[in-house]
Amino acid sequence: MELTRTEFEQMLETTCQSVLKYLFDRKFTPVQRKITPEEQQDNSELTISKQPTNQSLQELLDRIMTAAESGRNSRHPGYMQYMPSGGLLHSVLSDLVGKCLNKYTGYYMGAPDLVDLECKVIRWLCSVFDLDLDSGAFGILTTGGTASNLSAVLMARDKLLQPNIFHLGCVYWTKQTHASCIKSCRIAGVAQNVRIIPHKPANSDEAFTIDLDELEKQIQDDHRSNLCPFLIVANVGSVDTGAIDDIQGLSLLAKKYQLWLHADGAYGAYFALVEPIPKALESLNLCDSISADLHKSFFLPLGTGFFSNVNFAELSLELTREIRGLRVWLPLKLLGSNTFALCLKEKLDLIQYLHSELEQIPGIVIISKPVLSILTFRHIPKILRHLFEKEQRVVQDANVESQLLAHNTQLLSSINSRGRVALHSTKLYLNHDDEQAVMVIRIVVLSYLTHRTQVDQCISDIKDSCMTIDTQTVASM
Repeated sequence: MELTRTEFEQMLETTCQSVLKYLFDRKFTPVQRKITPEEQQDNSELTISKQPTNQSLQELLDRIMTAAESGRNSRHPGYMQYMPSGGLLHSVLSDLVGKCLNKYTGYYMGAPDLVDLECKVIRWLCSVFDLDLDSGAFGILTTGGTASNLSAVLMARDKLLQPNIFHLGCVYWTKQTHASCIKSCRIAGVAQNVRIIPHKPANSDEAFTIDLDELEKQIQDDHRSNLCPFLIVANVGSVDTGAIDDIQGLSLLAKKYQLWLHADGAYGAYFALVEPIPKALESLNLCDSISADLHKSFFLPLGTGFFSNVNFAELSLELTREIRGLRVWLPLKLLGSNTFALCLKEKLDLIQYLHSELEQIPGIVIISKPVLSILTFRHIPKILRHLFEKEQRVVQDANVESQLLAHNTQLLSSINSRGRVALHSTKLYLNHDDEQAVMVIRIVVLSYLTHRTQVDQCISDIKDSCMTIDTQTVASM
């Protein structure tokens, strides 16, 4: 197991060359590549054995790189399917250093200067959201939004509920809220009374945001039923539409009824770096806690999240933990925070440009306008457009929706098959009371590698695919 400096240096060089070849010398498309039956059979060589392999390090690395070619390529600049994990390379270097140092940062004396480094990172992150450091605002670096949201649920529960009434606790959010929140409530034992509050309809100015009046009615109803309302989860950039709930209005309700207000800003919170700050993000400091994933809109490698809260000293679920702060500190020192702000501003500008161009394509209907850097749309084929003259977004007819589903599924496949960009679909309830969600195509412009060139390619491929599919649809009738 022990290596000499020379042996390790040779292994590092071999590994670095393999990584460099993978990152810079191979041609990928952003679309998912299916694994062939032959490749599936080859996976037998991945099995662990008692004896050392006869393969060299280079051969093993080649096998790893081949395995990495399957599935989605989120490092491609045309990847706009999900939240991209672009894995900023400056941060990757810090992971190498951190793993080699292998210092324990679970308590101060284990690595005082490295703990202090992480504390400085956390204080800086708190300042992004204008949290009051003098009043005790602090936080932790987590593995991501799920761990952060779980921390919020646990803190709210322990702050506002006694153990003997956990089962009476009530939690409030909308259909736009991420699935990690219900998972967190189940783990915390407070999932019995999760209330799905109506969101504003798709054709409104505040589309997909929580209805404050309906929320207050539900809180009052729960109090009258001798239940214990204790937590509101606000969307700060939902992953489906980018919707941002009214933080100021929610804060007033939370204070009025003594509830904990948690902002799930895993995707959207870091847009607070942009100057001028988007208006919807100005009130984040009114929240009791915030989750904000650094591996989403801060471009760092997967497994890097942030959870902020006020006046809590014992913060982390973890005891054994890596030097996660290095991942944030090194790229910030090398690039400066303004670089990140400008990159996020570019994404906001790109999505607005994309929005304006898509509106010019015949048959395209924007379902959710961009609040941050996400928009959703669907295409209405020529033969159905007369049905949408009054209300473009929805027609309550199962047969029509079935045709639209088939049409837009085919459209999405056509766009992705061109190999320049990768988009994805999602399902949205255009009105809270709709029995069925409708399929829409979603575009996420977030990777630090995505620029005007890729957005122009996206527009071109959507336009060409719409024309092609429209022609095929008419011909088949």
